[in-house]
Amino acid sequence: MAVDLNRRMLARNEPPNPTPARVRAARRDGQAMLLAARGVSAQEIAGCLGYTNDAAAKRAIERARDRVFPFDIADSILTERRVLHALMDSVMASVHPGAPQQQLDKATLLVLRSARLELRCRDAIRAMTEAERDPEWVDLCVIDLGDWTEPLSMRAHGRSFHDIADALGRDDFFDANQIVFTDLVHYENGCALQLRARQVAQLTRQLHDVWGAATRTPLVDLRAARRAMSILERRWHVRGIGLPFRGPLIDHSPNVHRNGL
Repeated sequence: MAVDLNRRMLARNEPPNPTPARVRAARRDGQAMLLAARGVSAQEIAGCLGYTNDAAAKRAIERARDRVFPFDIADSILTERRVLHALMDSVMASVHPGAPQQQLDKATLLVLRSARLELRCRDAIRAMTEAERDPEWVDLCVIDLGDWTEPLSMRAHGRSFHDIADALGRDDFFDANQIVFTDLVHYENGCALQLRARQVAQLTRQLHDVWGAATRTPLVDLRAARRAMSILERRWHVRGIGLPFRGPLIDHSPNVHRNGL
């Protein structure tokens, strides 16, 4: 039997967000991220979830991933900076005054690319500082992630927060609003976390293949070093280093009031 997605979707004086459409979109993007994390091809994901083609599925997956500020940002920054510095130390150690100009030019380009990553790291530290000042985000980041819950299903099917509160045995529909929103944050972060783990692992394997030549002393293979730098740039992006922090805030309409107020 078809579900009426508009049934009591926005009851009087009810919080508007997250809307059923927003929750359904998050469900689809989350499923896409989870399938990608399990190694399912973009073509299969497109066919399974109704994306236009594999390119559209890839774009949707990356957009969904990059909407999620990573809970493990501090660990990611430490890891990636350590690897970047090791690479650049090797490159700089291989450069000497008598080196051919072509080699010096290539090394200089690598130094410039590393400087851009360092700037991104500075932005990431600023965003991490903002996150650590947000008590809601700090509370959310220590809870298990990634489960699709019954409150999310109810909202995705158009149930109002009044209905959800009744089903959960809550007197205040704002409580239901908070539960749905919190579950949604957990779900999106859990899906992104699993996808990032797979993508980082893939890039790490690629980095291992060129790392020996890229850090060889006394003479670095600058072609391998450039390849290593490209992998590092992609790995920083996948980890979310440089993403702006967006706190887990619920955007309420100004005319929404609590029950009994």
